Amino acid sequence: LLEKRGKRGASLALGAAMLAVMVVLFAKASVQARTWRGSESLYRRVIAVYPRSPLALNNLGDVLMTAGRKEEAMQKFDETIAIDSTFVTAHLNRGLALQDAGKIDEGIAELRTAMVLLEQKNIFNVEQLAVYYYFGEALETAGKDPDEVIEVFRTATTRLPNAAEPHYN
Repeated sequence: LLEKRGKRGASLALGAAMLAVMVVLFAKASVQARTWRGSESLYRRVIAVYPRSPLALNNLGDVLMTAGRKEEAMQKFDETIAIDSTFVTAHLNRGLALQDAGKIDEGIAELRTAMVLLEQKNIFNVEQLAVYYYFGEALETAGKDPDEVIEVFRTATTRLPNAAEPHYN
């Protein structure tokens, strides 16, 4: 009889401990879930924990730009570049933001920087083709030499010959 009660008591104690752990984990998960209300809150949380994260700063800038908060976005792109001057996407985003602000030549210069940085990399993917696309598009919009524009797109085709986008451009 004592042996039976002991097993039952141990089972109840184990069950109570498991329930307590589940309650604590649920509470922690609920708090953490509030961090991910949206992209902005997520990136702000990452930056609060890792203030020198170039990826989080750049992505927050992108979210802010999309929301029309251009000055804040530019600040985040500048912070990203101050931390990692070789962060290609930050230069790309900054160049696009400058163009959006009507600073066409400054935007082109920033996009050129992004392209030069990208040229120094040995690994390419389709997402990085955006640098070529936006740089070529900026040159074309600004009325620059058509041969230079074509050369930008041609370079993209040599980097990723199986991707359709540069061939289309």
